[in-house]
Amino acid sequence: MREQFHLRLTHKIMAIGIVGLVGLLASARSTRSAVGRRMHRAPLRAMPARSPISARSSRWKCWRRVGGKDFQLRRDEAYSKSHAELSATIDRDFQQLETFVRSSGINDISEEIGVAHNGFKNYLREFGTLAQAEIKLGLNETLGLSGSLRTAVHDIEAKLKESDNPRLTSWMLMMRRHEKDFMLRRDQNMSVN
Repeated sequence: MREQFHLRLTHKIMAIGIVGLVGLLASARSTRSAVGRRMHRAPLRAMPARSPISARSSRWKCWRRVGGKDFQLRRDEAYSKSHAELSATIDRDFQQLETFVRSSGINDISEEIGVAHNGFKNYLREFGTLAQAEIKLGLNETLGLSGSLRTAVHDIEAKLKESDNPRLTSWMLMMRRHEKDFMLRRDQNMSVN
């Protein structure tokens, strides 16, 4: 005897709904990417092929994607240095773009590019301040001020073991608790009770 495969009505309706939803999402994605490509590439096509922005747009996209995020997440000074190198190149690109726009006679855009360039310079200044502060504080528990504090505390703990004074040890543990709170929250106004 031949067995027939039967689906319940609810399963059929659910399958039709899923197929419709997948089709709708695919349609929306293709429309969005086509519109986005037209909007973002139209200004690039209007400029000559040798313009600074068309030649370097991939570098800008890379910087925008990476930015200072890697330095802050991975806490490695090498990321700060690579960020600074790429940022210096983008700053030169801004200068070339401003020169190109002025020489092309597109004065209405020149002012907006200047504003964007100043904003970029402000960001670089702020990020540089952040990076210096993080490096000074210590990118991990053995570097910078955090490393010095850790070494000093370990020396004090060794001395306390020699003295065998429970009250001093209790105070030391309380100090370590405040130290950990500061390191987690980075709050300079932590109250020591």
